[in-house]
Amino acid sequence: MSALAQANGQGPSEDPAVRQKAARLILPFLNQVRVRPGEVYDLPPGTVHAIGRGVRIFEIQASSDTTYRVWDWNRPDPKKLKEGKRQFRELHLERARDVLDFHALPPEHYRRASRKLPASVQGAALEELLVREADGRFAASRLRFDAAGAAITLAAGFSVLTAVAGSAVVQAGGARESLSCGQSVLIPAAAPAAVVRCEQAPCEVVRSFVPERI
Repeated sequence: MSALAQANGQGPSEDPAVRQKAARLILPFLNQVRVRPGEVYDLPPGTVHAIGRGVRIFEIQASSDTTYRVWDWNRPDPKKLKEGKRQFRELHLERARDVLDFHALPPEHYRRASRKLPASVQGAALEELLVREADGRFAASRLRFDAAGAAITLAAGFSVLTAVAGSAVVQAGGARESLSCGQSVLIPAAAPAAVVRCEQAPCEVVRSFVPERI
């Protein structure tokens, strides 16, 4: 944690030289992972992580909004800048120290391979399991459609569906919702089996759910 103190001691700055100096203090203690589209990583609580430039992620987590920030790349808080102040966004060093996993495993340990799930499929479609938490809190699968009109019927029960490519239509119990890239639909636990049908291919939809049915 002393490297963090030294880096944060440089203060928030828009000067690239200051940020580079801070980065040289921190980055040797972190793994840099080159990610590829479609990859899945399962990060347990206490794992230090940051999103690199140009990377867009879809993040699923258990029901908790707790995030401890230990370093902010020495960037000034944009809200404070508007007030003429150069300050960090709030940092949480002491609280992070209590929960950090200082014995984290190599990056390849966190990369997950998908596996095909049995599903009711019409046309060029499949469902793959991406991740399932060992304690059963949540799971995620990917619905992939290679042609417009292809469909997958999901088991009844709670799901959150998020389109990450193309567009789809979700139908359940007489209700119908369009799902464009970046949009999400929540299917309540009391809803009957839902049908997800591709409108614009190729289409990918991430399904977040409680894994009691797999």
